Amino acid sequence: VLDPRTGARGVVGEVKPLVGWKRKVYVFMFGTHVWVSRGVGYHAEKYGTIFEAYKEDTAWFGSFELVQMLLLSMGSAWVPREQRECNARNILISIVLTAFLVILVATQPYEAPFDNMLATILAAAMAVAVILMTVGICLESATATLYDVAGVLLLLSFFLVLVKTAMDFLTYVYDLWIGRRSSVRHADRLSKSNLLHGFDLGSLAMTQTELCDKLSTPLVTDVQPFPQRDSRCIITVRALPEPDDTDRAML
Repeated sequence: VLDPRTGARGVVGEVKPLVGWKRKVYVFMFGTHVWVSRGVGYHAEKYGTIFEAYKEDTAWFGSFELVQMLLLSMGSAWVPREQRECNARNILISIVLTAFLVILVATQPYEAPFDNMLATILAAAMAVAVILMTVGICLESATATLYDVAGVLLLLSFFLVLVKTAMDFLTYVYDLWIGRRSSVRHADRLSKSNLLHGFDLGSLAMTQTELCDKLSTPLVTDVQPFPQRDSRCIITVRALPEPDDTDRAML
């Protein structure tokens, strides 16, 4: 869902939209959307660390990264016996890194522009470095310049990994400090609870199934007609050990 801090709407719950340079920095570091669980269950809260960094239509990119790492590990574990096997291994690794770079640039899979930028620079540096080393090994007569440039790029990749690790940690701590995910999910639940206000089965002419779909929240588990034949209904709510303010509001 859209992060209220990046929207143009008014205050949603306790979240006020950012403006000016603060909004630009916030969007650059975090993006504009947050994964939110819908229906029964808390899937995003439980497993969000696996896919929350990606956009909704590119959540598969995490699996693609794992496949790339697996292929690179297999290539590194391949011990060539001849020069042509060594060349073949290096060429295959270069192809894997180049394909990953092309798909990364084409899809821009991360929600945050900062992550897309850093991942693109890192992937480009690694791909070019390996390609230069592959050319140098295959030609054998290549000058040391190729290896020098490749060494600089590999060193740059190493520092970029350190920067990525540090920034991920800092943004995660800041994320927890401002309660970004919890506030967005709170605002989303408030918007859904506002839709529930004043529901009347008679005027809406909803079936029981349609109403259950309309009231699809992690709290509501069942909707039954009221014993008397009128427009009211009984909503069964799942009990929580310690409901928070949002849950109390919905109840």
